Amino acid sequence: MSDVLATSVVVAGDDHHRRTVRAALAGHPDLRVVAEAGDAGGAVMAAAQTVPDVVVLHVDLGPDLARAAHRIEHDLPGTAVVIVGPCPPELALDTGAVAVIADDAPELADAVWGASRGEARLDAALAALLLTDGPTGAELSPTEAEVLRRLAGHDAVERIAADYDVPARLVRVHARAAVDRARVARHG
Repeated sequence: MSDVLATSVVVAGDDHHRRTVRAALAGHPDLRVVAEAGDAGGAVMAAAQTVPDVVVLHVDLGPDLARAAHRIEHDLPGTAVVIVGPCPPELALDTGAVAVIADDAPELADAVWGASRGEARLDAALAALLLTDGPTGAELSPTEAEVLRRLAGHDAVERIAADYDVPARLVRVHARAAVDRARVARHG
C-alpha cells in the first residue's frame, strides 16, 4: 500500500470506541487512521489539521455530534462523515452522514472505504426519511428516487443492482447523491 493512495481517516469517540474502529479498519490495507479525538471538538480540530477523506464519529459523542458533523461538512466539503453506533435516522439525516454503521459491523471498513469513494450506506429507515423529509421529488433524479424507494422497502443493494444489471457500487453512488442533495436542501 502506498500512503499517497490510502484513504485518510479521523476517528472520534471514547477510548473503547476508537480502539474498536481502529481494529476494524486495521484489516483494510488502504485505510489509514491519521488522527484520533476523544470528543467532537477534537474531531473538528483533527479534521481541520489533517483534511481526511473520512471522519468517523461515534454516536456517543452526544449532542455535539451534529455540530461537529456540520462544521466538518462546512469547512471540508470533500470529507465524508460516517457515524458509528445506533443512530436515529433523523440525526443521521441532520448530520449529512453518508453511512451509519453498528460498532461491531463487519462492513465498517467497507463503509468507510466506500464513503471515501462517493458511496453511501443507507438503512431502510434513513432511506424512507430521505424520501419524506429530504429533497423534493423534483430535486431527485428518477434513479435516485427509485434507489431510495427500494432501500426504504428493505431491498438489499445487491438485489437492486442485480435487478438493473449494474454494480452494487453504482447503487450506493446514487444513494450518496440523494444524501448530498438532502444536505444542500437542509443546510444550503
